[in-house]
Amino acid sequence: MAADGEKGAVAAATEKEKEKEVTGGRTITLKSNDEKPVEFEISLEAARLSGLLSQMIKSGSTAGGVRLTEIAAATLQKVVEYLNKHAEAGNGAVRAEDLKKWDAAFLDSLGGGRDDPLFDVILAANYLDIDGLLDAGCKRIADMMKVKTTEEIRDTFNIPDDFTPEEKVEMRRQHAWAFPKTRHSAASPSEDDDDDDGGGEEDNDDGGGDDDEMEYEWVEP
Repeated sequence: MAADGEKGAVAAATEKEKEKEVTGGRTITLKSNDEKPVEFEISLEAARLSGLLSQMIKSGSTAGGVRLTEIAAATLQKVVEYLNKHAEAGNGAVRAEDLKKWDAAFLDSLGGGRDDPLFDVILAANYLDIDGLLDAGCKRIADMMKVKTTEEIRDTFNIPDDFTPEEKVEMRRQHAWAFPKTRHSAASPSEDDDDDDGGGEEDNDDGGGDDDEMEYEWVEP
């Protein structure tokens, strides 16, 4: 058993030495896709948080730097910032509570408008296979959509409104469950007076009938 442990330690040390030879040290260079590439130095620990870069390190294909053909410099700068901070946290240099606050501030800095970097960073996280950043970015978008109108969502995501009025009506008919409307259960003061005089139909709370049906309406974008 001891011999096996020694062999494992030797193998791990050898692997680290190979990484040093391949990368020229403890960092690798990432290059943006700009016409004149911008270079960013990143530690191996930080790079390994990316599934893509981790595989490239293992295969020895990072010598001379890594050209990321899908990521512009401004976006890559944000990604490197995220990776470096989370690498520090992995080494115990950042408390979990502080990292959570940092993540929130980092996402805030990315904005959420059509021309803000949030969407580019999410695409970069997907390209580089950075699960933590991808999940956080997608959750931020989901939270944004909860408080936006249909028109605001279209504007944010640059989605054209190409439905005709007839198509909207048909969509409403086919997917009525998606357009809930608060049921008109509360009568106006004048209606209440009429009901008190016996002019209205008496409501029954017997759990049956049309009173329990949800009404729907088309929300015009």
